[in-house]
Amino acid sequence: MDVQQLVKTIRRKSSFLCVGLDPDPAKMPRHLGTGAEAVLRFNRSIIDATADLAVAYKPNVAFYEAMGSEGWDVLSETLSAIPEGCLRIADAKRGDIGNTATRYAKAAFEQWGADAVTVAPYMGRDSVEPFLAFEDKWTMASCWPPLPIRVPKISNFTALNRARPCGAVSWKSAAPIQAPSG
Repeated sequence: MDVQQLVKTIRRKSSFLCVGLDPDPAKMPRHLGTGAEAVLRFNRSIIDATADLAVAYKPNVAFYEAMGSEGWDVLSETLSAIPEGCLRIADAKRGDIGNTATRYAKAAFEQWGADAVTVAPYMGRDSVEPFLAFEDKWTMASCWPPLPIRVPKISNFTALNRARPCGAVSWKSAAPIQAPSG
């Protein structure tokens, strides 16, 4: 999905709604049952209930990883259940060295079919560039919490969140980097 497609969806729905899909099996309605199938039923019900308003869906990968191999299947099926024309964001907050980041990017974009993935750029450019190599995909840098936090001073450096809240957005790249907030 490119920017023009997203803007078209926003205008058609008159909405900016992004729905987080962070299912906690312990907090789901009992009538859905238990286990991976219950999580998938829960996600599908949320997607069905919000399809007319949502322009994006953002499953938090950690909730699916915690379910083991069944969780990967639920993540894949959840991403497939998201309506065409909606942005599929894998909220993974990945941030590792280059060769590992390359595998994370391949998983998100080629295996899961995500349009976008969140990254944590604190290990530097090397941890983000593999995501940027995928054309027509979105890389979203998680840079700081939306609320003020106390960050201790580190040696001679200014507090991390004040010095470069998101240095990644200043990197020169052919691919765009988004820095979402909230």
